[in-house]
Amino acid sequence: MPMGSESDMTQAMELAFLWPRSQVIAAKAVSKIASRVHVVIGANTFDREMETQIASAGIFAALYPLSAMRPALFAARFPDLVLVPTEFALRQMLKFRQEQQENNRRGARANARNALGRTSSADLSASNLAASHFGVYLLKTTVPDIYDRHIHKKWDEFLHVVIVNDADKKDQFTEELLSAWVAHPTWPMLHVRFHRSLALCGSFQRILSSMLKDYEADENAAETVADSDKAVGDRLEGLNHKQGTKSFNRRLNVDLVCEEEANTPEEIVRLKNMIGIHLFPVPPELEKYEATVLESLAVGAITVTYDTPIMQEWVPDSSGLRVGTFDYEGPAASGFENADMLSEVDATAQDLPGGENGYGGRESADNNPIVMLPSVHVTLSEIEHAVEELLSLDRVSRVAAGRSARVHYLRMRTHYLSAVAALDAAVCEEDGDDLAATQSEIGQNRRRKVEVETLRPFLY
Repeated sequence: MPMGSESDMTQAMELAFLWPRSQVIAAKAVSKIASRVHVVIGANTFDREMETQIASAGIFAALYPLSAMRPALFAARFPDLVLVPTEFALRQMLKFRQEQQENNRRGARANARNALGRTSSADLSASNLAASHFGVYLLKTTVPDIYDRHIHKKWDEFLHVVIVNDADKKDQFTEELLSAWVAHPTWPMLHVRFHRSLALCGSFQRILSSMLKDYEADENAAETVADSDKAVGDRLEGLNHKQGTKSFNRRLNVDLVCEEEANTPEEIVRLKNMIGIHLFPVPPELEKYEATVLESLAVGAITVTYDTPIMQEWVPDSSGLRVGTFDYEGPAASGFENADMLSEVDATAQDLPGGENGYGGRESADNNPIVMLPSVHVTLSEIEHAVEELLSLDRVSRVAAGRSARVHYLRMRTHYLSAVAALDAAVCEEDGDDLAATQSEIGQNRRRKVEVETLRPFLY
């Protein structure tokens, strides 16, 4: 059940394709479909009455963006399963569950001492029990395998694909990369392409042109100072000559092209397979594009990305470089709900039933983020150091890192497909395969039994 956005629908269709006995339905149609498992995808709050109806028919699972993970997103009966895409999210959800269980125990003890007429501990326990006894299912994630073994890889060139658009108001350190390449004319070729916005390409083309002019002016000024012992007339004559020829002599090592045919999805896939080193393939703090980094691993490229817990998981040291730092000091500009949950545990406990604020304080606690997501910081010097480190590698080391990236992608993809297969096997156990039945008839066949043991390898 996609909950509204285009990305929710895309993710739902991908799951349905891999999950044989499934169908994508609108949330309003859920009462017409009897199923063992209902999976809600998206960041919108689910209708409480509708969730209660689902809960009576089978397992209720939720696949929400990490940035939207907060108690208020769920109905009174928390999902039976929370599907998570990373081990980082798994750790955060297990921590949250443990805290909820402890809060429930404290609430039960406090309400046992309540005076006559107050809400009973039994009622409070019933309203919160499910919120602390849900299962966490490590689904992981994947992207389509775009690897083309027939394309010969160039290990001495770099690729930067900008996947954001104007509306995202977030960049991928594109300007920093251009600045670094302009300052290092001896570096190998950097190819820059734009997946979603040619207007953005034009903006960066103008930025690059301005950078090149500034670089030439600085070089000319430096040479002028070095020649200060010459006569003023000779010096000016020499400067004019250099200004007229320096742009021609400088080897341009940035390939930034804004023609539509050079930025088509097919051409970008070809370049991803051809270029051996990919720089910042995704923007930081913008969750909807995050998994695109796996395309770089899929084609067996060395990947340079920012350093966060999720990127540490997706781009290990053997497959690339992670640069910069991160912290949890506040919400990021992209819309991530960043917060240091460690500092909010006590406040959350006070707002939960039985806390100092009583049952009425639940609303504020429900808006606290469950998963901590970091803010990213990367400097130009860190980018330059990463590039120099890669340039110091010999070809054998680069090829080995690329192969390691490909293997890591395949392992992640295998886990994802196995986790989806386990969900399907658990749901369809003992169900007959009636080939004459339509997809709609299969979906309307009531399935109440789910084999939990089938899910056990991925269930926490």
